[in-house]
Amino acid sequence: MIDGYIDDPANHGIANFSVDELYKLISEANANRMDVAAHAIGDLALKQLCDIFERVLGEDPWPEHRHGVVHAQITNPKLLERMKKLGLQAYIQPIFIDADMEIVNERIGKERAGMCYQWKTMRDMGIPSSGGSDCPVEPFNILDNMRSAITRKNRKGTHVYLPDQALSTEEAIRLFTSDAAWAARDEERRGTLELGKLADMSIVDKDLFNIDPDTFTSVRVLQTVVNGITVYRS
Repeated sequence: MIDGYIDDPANHGIANFSVDELYKLISEANANRMDVAAHAIGDLALKQLCDIFERVLGEDPWPEHRHGVVHAQITNPKLLERMKKLGLQAYIQPIFIDADMEIVNERIGKERAGMCYQWKTMRDMGIPSSGGSDCPVEPFNILDNMRSAITRKNRKGTHVYLPDQALSTEEAIRLFTSDAAWAARDEERRGTLELGKLADMSIVDKDLFNIDPDTFTSVRVLQTVVNGITVYRS
């Protein structure tokens, strides 16, 4: 992180790679036209990634890249503008706020906590984003993930975290369908129900557009179809 923890200002977090190591990895991937998904939770990690992507793409332009940042938790307006300019996507995990909202203020302060998980701002700016579970760190429950994205509440429903960054039901569903397919360069085969695409779908017992998002976890999956084959039926 650019600034340290509130109770330990000298502690800026842990970097798994040096800047030089990251540059070499990202440069090699870009040269071989492989999209990079790099994890960054702190704002310093995000800044370093923006610096590296800017350098790599300046040396070896690839307009069609879909490089991205996993988590992109602690941000600021300048970093989000750089992500947009560089064409970086965000791989987000809405369920993370369930645990983070209970500790983020006391660990990094109210100001930085107000710049975490800026999902609505990212989408409004045109920064592509897609949803993931981060399983096995978090449970593989997409309905719970969508609930978090829409309500910005913890599972108990007792706290709301930055409600202005909440997504609509349609946006939350797209995160885990068409947006996820685009993130994986799979949008021609998956992500939407269209003729010619693989039949990947789940059938649920309630209309997600016409129920309270707080009740998403009570929705039952009746059937799951993958590549046209039914792999689950309740």
